[in-house]
Amino acid sequence: MVCGMNFRHSPGDEEQDQSGTPHEMDVASFLSDRSVNNTSFRNTALKWLANWGLPFSYGPGDERRFDRSFFQTNWFGTRARSIESNEKITVRMMVEEADGILSLIEQRKPSVILFFGPQMIEALNDISIRARVVSALGDRSGNPEVHRANLPDYRGTEFEMLIQSYGETLIISLPHPQTVGITDEYMAALKPTPQHIAKIITPLSDTAGVQQTGAKDPLFEAAIAALRVSESRPVSFLQRKFRLGYRRALLLHEAIKAAGAKPTV
Repeated sequence: MVCGMNFRHSPGDEEQDQSGTPHEMDVASFLSDRSVNNTSFRNTALKWLANWGLPFSYGPGDERRFDRSFFQTNWFGTRARSIESNEKITVRMMVEEADGILSLIEQRKPSVILFFGPQMIEALNDISIRARVVSALGDRSGNPEVHRANLPDYRGTEFEMLIQSYGETLIISLPHPQTVGITDEYMAALKPTPQHIAKIITPLSDTAGVQQTGAKDPLFEAAIAALRVSESRPVSFLQRKFRLGYRRALLLHEAIKAAGAKPTV
C-alpha cells in the first residue's frame, strides 16, 4: 500500500467528495503504468523505490503480479486539505479522522505499507487507535527504527526513514516527495536493509509460491484452454490473461507450443 496525505484537489472538487473515506485511486491500470499514472508524486515515489532495486514495470503488457500488487491511497479521503494550504495538518487531526484509512487497512491487510510523509506513522502509533491497528495487523514490534543516509561530504538537508512492523506487515515511512530541500542524491542513499527489501519483493514476486514452470506450471492447463480459442495469440496475451511476468508467460507459451497447441510468438 502506497499512502500519501491527501488528494490535493482544488476547493471546488470538495463538493464531489463528501464521504471522507479514503479509497484506492481509481486508475485505468496498475500503479507504475506511466501511460495513465504520470503524476509528479507517483513518479518521484517510484523513482525512490526503484533505487532500492524494486523491479517495477512501466508499460501495459509488461506488468507482473508484483506491479499489480501495489495500490495507492491517502490518509484523508477529503480533497480540501493541501500541504500548501493555510490549514495545518496535525497528528491529532489525523488520528481523529483515521477511521477511513483504518477501514481500508482492515479490509486489505497489506503486507507492506509505504507512508510518504512523516506524520502518518506517528498517527498510526497513537495510543488511541493502536488497539485497532494491532487487531487488524498484529502485534507492534516496538517504536519505529530511525534510518538516515550515509553520504560523505553531503551538505544538504538530511531526512529520516522510519521502519516498523505490526505482525507480518512492514511499515516504512519516507519524506513526502515534494518536501522542500529533498534531493535525489540523498534519497538514493536512503535505503532499507537487504532484509527489508527482500520482505517487500518476495511475497509479491511473480514466482512466489510457484516452484515449477513450463509444462509443470500450475497454470499450464488453464493457459492451454485460453490459447485454444486462438492459437495465434502471443506471449503478451498470457501476461495479460493471468497477470504474469514475461519470463513465466514465455515458458508457458513455449511449453504449449511443444505440446502441440502451436501458438505463435
